[in-house]
Amino acid sequence: MIGSFSNLSKIRAIREKQSKQYQRCDQLIRRKFSVSNMSDSKWIRLLRIASQLYSDINTIDFKLVNSEDVRRTFVEEFEEHVDEQFFREPILYKEIEWLEFPDSENSKLDVLRLKLKEKGHFPLLDTSSGLRVIGYE
Repeated sequence: MIGSFSNLSKIRAIREKQSKQYQRCDQLIRRKFSVSNMSDSKWIRLLRIASQLYSDINTIDFKLVNSEDVRRTFVEEFEEHVDEQFFREPILYKEIEWLEFPDSENSKLDVLRLKLKEKGHFPLLDTSSGLRVIGYE
């Protein structure tokens, strides 16, 4: 019985810590940006579309709102695996300042661009290194 109370208090402490982290993230976003272009559902839709082109586009560069570092991860190969928990880091989609599909010789960025335009409004920017989706401005 005592162990279950201990576990409940640990769970509450973890939830409180997460809540504070989310609040700090929201405050940072409000301070740094005036426009939010993406929601969780739009990020999920975007990544599911990208997974359909996995054989040609399989990496993603991204920048988080709380860091100057650009990180790289992989596109999920299976569309059904893309959900609210797609990324290990960032944990929240709202932490993504921008996400970029790097250009390469075999890239199908034009196909990706067309599919994204068919499926909704995504804030796209062509860069010297690829196709960027802007989360915040």
